[in-house]
Amino acid sequence: MQAWLNLAFLSGHVGKAGGGYAPLTGQGNGQGGREHGQKTDQLPGGRSLRSPVHRAEIAALWGCAPQDLPAPGLSAQELLTACGTQLDALVVLAANPAVSAAGAGQVAQHLRQLRHLIVIDVLPSETAALATLVLPGSMWCETEGTTTNLEGRVQRRRRATWPPGAAREDWRILCDLARAAGQDQGFTYPHFQALQDEFFRATAGGTADYSGLSAQRLDEESVQWPVPSAQRPGTPQTYAPPYPTADGLATLHVPQLPEPPHAPGTLHLTTGRLGAQYQSGTQSRRNPALKADFAVQLHPDTARAHGLRAGDRVLLRTAHGQAQAPVALAPGLRPDTVFVPFHWPDTANLLTDPQALDPHSRMPGFKLTAVQLLPLRQPLPVPPPGVALF
Repeated sequence: MQAWLNLAFLSGHVGKAGGGYAPLTGQGNGQGGREHGQKTDQLPGGRSLRSPVHRAEIAALWGCAPQDLPAPGLSAQELLTACGTQLDALVVLAANPAVSAAGAGQVAQHLRQLRHLIVIDVLPSETAALATLVLPGSMWCETEGTTTNLEGRVQRRRRATWPPGAAREDWRILCDLARAAGQDQGFTYPHFQALQDEFFRATAGGTADYSGLSAQRLDEESVQWPVPSAQRPGTPQTYAPPYPTADGLATLHVPQLPEPPHAPGTLHLTTGRLGAQYQSGTQSRRNPALKADFAVQLHPDTARAHGLRAGDRVLLRTAHGQAQAPVALAPGLRPDTVFVPFHWPDTANLLTDPQALDPHSRMPGFKLTAVQLLPLRQPLPVPPPGVALF
């Protein structure tokens, strides 16, 4: 990511492809979620829980003391690893970490150790199967809201239909859970617009300032933030030269990457997506029209060196787990790379490392794991006790 940002600065594209402080987000409304304070070190408007000034601004809005706000919390992967030891309860909203998290096998064990695992979702998932309580939530088309895209453009999203049966809007479920836990203050809203108006106010003065927006304005136009007043237009390019540095130029940062394994013949596992599937596959695996077969992709030379042909089954083994899959040949891959999609359970993330986290983002290493290939038509070698594979 840091190298990508460097390239954007060098080519003059910062603020054009993305208008925000974190302009490279991959999920639908991933940009907007961060601006709302979605992560455990964030506050509304692109503010930080680490900043005394930001804490004071939000505390004044919410009618509490700055010290009443929590300290920056654990990252997503650290949160999952803490389940069953540091944490007794977890609420999972529209996510499936039992498939999507690094070290999914270990993560599932941590989730089983929780006293309470509450899952809010619209479809059954591998994580919901571990829950002590499952609450039917709402889909994007069943709620009001906004979506912010990669260029910081805010668009209104209108409800197309109501949640069916016992399902409810996610924000109502979260408010009820908070009140059930004794937290009445700040979790009572007569309707969604009251909640949204509070969010818009909470962003005032922040990097991602939405305070000039309203549902009525967004009915007429989409607007790129920051938009600090109803009379102001949006800001198509938030960041542009000169930058707030001594010489007005952008400062590039050389990413510090871990050294990959250099043993002769070492193969590197990388995980990723297929065009016909989405995330952990909770929705897309149910759709027969989205046909996609799970396979491990190998360069033809790599397959040949291991005596493998397309369709052969192979055991993938890393220091963190193992999985089986058929082989597909992919001439576009590097010969030292093994590609495995992560949309299926019992596959890619059984192999990835849940412990080694990037020091800045705290993200696990989905893209670089030493892996062995063992053809399944041959007897599998069993390592002697106490002998590490890597």
